[in-house]
Amino acid sequence: IYDINITNNSVKKVRFINNETMTTAALNIYMKTTEVGEFWDPAVQMALGVCYEIGHSRLEEIRKKMNYAGELYGGWEQSNRMPYTNISAFIEYSNLDKLYSELINEFNNLSNNTITKVELEKAKDWRINKNINQLYDPNTLNGHVLYYYSQNGYSLEKMEYMIDDIQAVTLEEVNAAAKKVFDPENFIMVVNANKDSCSIFLNQFENIEYYETKDEINK
Repeated sequence: IYDINITNNSVKKVRFINNETMTTAALNIYMKTTEVGEFWDPAVQMALGVCYEIGHSRLEEIRKKMNYAGELYGGWEQSNRMPYTNISAFIEYSNLDKLYSELINEFNNLSNNTITKVELEKAKDWRINKNINQLYDPNTLNGHVLYYYSQNGYSLEKMEYMIDDIQAVTLEEVNAAAKKVFDPENFIMVVNANKDSCSIFLNQFENIEYYETKDEINK
């Protein structure tokens, strides 16, 4: 994990790690989700579900537009230490600019009240079913309860309220959350690649921070 130090007022930043041996580019975009100390935000979780997790997610649509070139993943870290969400990609240099453009276009879409009622309901079903199914495995249940109870007080007796909180998310709330999380001008991007191979891609950015090793970026 890079020391990305995202805040509410972060502006678009690009950090580039030069690796002359890489034949493909590794791209990681990090965005802030909840405030430190606010572990669980149901509206944010539903926005992330729409983007990443449901069967016809926004990220899956981008993969289709890219003809499934490279690899593309979405994930999040909900710890109080550094809550963030990220999109990670491993992509050929020839497709790097197109992928970035598609991601920014989708960030703009997500920031403009485009999440539909159907998408929200699918995201709710996905998250609720995931929580319910986890309860069938005693080992998973134990870890699940400890994880959420230690962070935000959802004890075993209160697990049902987590589902209630998800069900209560409105379309207005999830679109507001998406606008905050997927702000196209508020993220940090780390690119690990061969500098010469992606020079054209880099020309569109100002004030790029260059590093020669991964270790340097954490200092």
